Amino acid sequence: MQGILNEKELFQHHAQFSSFNMSMSALKKAMKSVDPVVLINRAINVKDNKLLVVRDVNEIKYNFDLREYESFHIFGAGKATARMARSLMDTLDIEISSGAITIPYNEKVLPEKLIVIEAGHPIPDENSIRGTKQIIDLLKKIQSKSLVFVLISGGSSSLLCYPLDGLELKSKQEITRLLLKCGASINEINIVRKHLSKIKGGRLPKYVNEKAKIITLILSDVVGDDLSIIGSGPTVGDNSTFANSIGILEKYGIWNKNNYENAIDILNVKKVLESGNKGIIEDTPSIDDKLYENVSNILIGNNEIACKSAMKELINFGIKTRYLGSNINSEAKVFGKKLAELLKLCRTTSFNKKEGTDSFAYVMGGETVVNLTTNENLNNKVDGKGGRNQEAIVSSINYLQDIQNLDDFTIICCGTDGIDGNSECAGGLVSPSTLDYIKRAKINVNSVLNSHDTETLLKKVKSHIITGRTGTNVNDIAIICKK
Repeated sequence: MQGILNEKELFQHHAQFSSFNMSMSALKKAMKSVDPVVLINRAINVKDNKLLVVRDVNEIKYNFDLREYESFHIFGAGKATARMARSLMDTLDIEISSGAITIPYNEKVLPEKLIVIEAGHPIPDENSIRGTKQIIDLLKKIQSKSLVFVLISGGSSSLLCYPLDGLELKSKQEITRLLLKCGASINEINIVRKHLSKIKGGRLPKYVNEKAKIITLILSDVVGDDLSIIGSGPTVGDNSTFANSIGILEKYGIWNKNNYENAIDILNVKKVLESGNKGIIEDTPSIDDKLYENVSNILIGNNEIACKSAMKELINFGIKTRYLGSNINSEAKVFGKKLAELLKLCRTTSFNKKEGTDSFAYVMGGETVVNLTTNENLNNKVDGKGGRNQEAIVSSINYLQDIQNLDDFTIICCGTDGIDGNSECAGGLVSPSTLDYIKRAKINVNSVLNSHDTETLLKKVKSHIITGRTGTNVNDIAIICKK
């Protein structure tokens, strides 16, 4: 996994602060800890023809006798799936009979012996459908008692796309765009996606013969690690319903609005959901369905691993550090305010007084949202560049500008996948240098937030973080460090 591509520039502008150096080191440790190669090697072990999952996220162990199976297959989709597949094949060291994965465009790691199709994310495209059909066709051909590995990571909801009858790709594209734009959570978006798909929502095992055993290895990009939500749960039973999907569209003003630019596509979505709600279309299989008797869903990586790796690094520097959990799921602007308040308030708390020091750090994770619309302007376009991590940082700047005695601090927000909204950046940071630059340049931070043009600001003040596509995805990480 590559590191921070603009690290040299960042050090030129912020390295005079000890908090920056420690925070950057912690961020790099966090990113490395959730490299799919590291996670596969940490979880999987093969010895004496026995496949052992020795360490999943919940410390549960699994044991599979490879001699019981006549063939082995690998399928999957997601931002981390290419690296997962290559590492798994290296670890197994067995002949793979068939396999196909669908991954985002421009992935640098392309595993051999598998069919690899690059497709659209976060909006599905024709290749998403082509890749999904390729996976289904190969699954149907498996006749023997086989071991089928399914590799799921963030992004697979878009990359595994096979619309229900009555839906065209364009309809799924339009509903995805609207839900992303209005600030719906990933849980809400994926509930809708599951009820418009032939493979999501636990439907994948329908294409596999009953003698096969499915082992799904999962990297979580979902707050709370709900397996039915991660990648829209293609191998996980689902308790959400068509009615839930309709409720989500009503919540964001999508269901009752008719004057869309592409109204026919949204109308088709509504027709499918209404048919499902009336029982005309079968709902997703429930979690206790017999379909899952030969399915093991195993979580091998999540945001907590990244956060605790960052925490450990900060503690190694001698900094009193607290992990505040991986459940951040607010709007990005609200989260930015919280980060600023934590920095301001915790200087006077017993957390620091007991230590007799002004040094401290907080680490937390999750995934915020940026709301680009209101119910009245769902069709309006926003031209600014940025994403949730940069929006949170710029929001924190807004609340820190007039605070005194913040002589050595750093706040970082970064996406572990290296992608932040429509930006080339992974996230951003704020240090005293950032605040000084903004003050001298008389930049109107509120105006930047209103236009959601946060990348432009952070680049100007040399406070943007570029990693490129990392090949993993376990949500976002935030670090506060005060020295």
